[in-house]
Amino acid sequence: MGETAFDATIDSIAHLLPKDSILMTEVFYQYRRAFDKITCTDPHFRMIPQLAYVDGKYVKSKDISVLPFSLLQINDTLIVDKAFGDKIQAGDRIISINNVDSKTLLKYAYKDRYIHSGILQVQNHHFFNKEYAVAINRNGTEKVLELNGIPSSKYKGEFSLNRVDYSIIDNVGYIEIKAFDFNKFI
Repeated sequence: MGETAFDATIDSIAHLLPKDSILMTEVFYQYRRAFDKITCTDPHFRMIPQLAYVDGKYVKSKDISVLPFSLLQINDTLIVDKAFGDKIQAGDRIISINNVDSKTLLKYAYKDRYIHSGILQVQNHHFFNKEYAVAINRNGTEKVLELNGIPSSKYKGEFSLNRVDYSIIDNVGYIEIKAFDFNKFI
């Protein structure tokens, strides 16, 4: 396909999208769907919204409170993989977060097996708060937990298994990778 034909295809797609205001999350979702088609869903190319402004204020990622757990995605279900604190536990099934059901949250997320909650939140219109109402199913019983967010820096320190040390000796840089996320055998 030549560039002219490609531009015509893009223009025809653009006319199909709604002209009224839509959430930036939906805009990114549509961009991502097109981008995934173009790249044949190459997992090395990802469209992830960048944090810059939330509610009109410039935000640094270290100043954001994220959900205090990481997630495991099994088909269309979100399961708590690792938890920070004792209110929520590994194995809890997420029904909704702040009244947004897990299927809606997953619509905008990449289909990864393991999901860091901050990435899920960025992909869902910067879904960040200081407090979260998380509806879960634990051993067949549904309940709503009131959870405080944790700073993203604390989340990264707690949940990231990627441990890298580095040093410079005699103008030579050394990098030691001690572990990788989700693959202890590497």
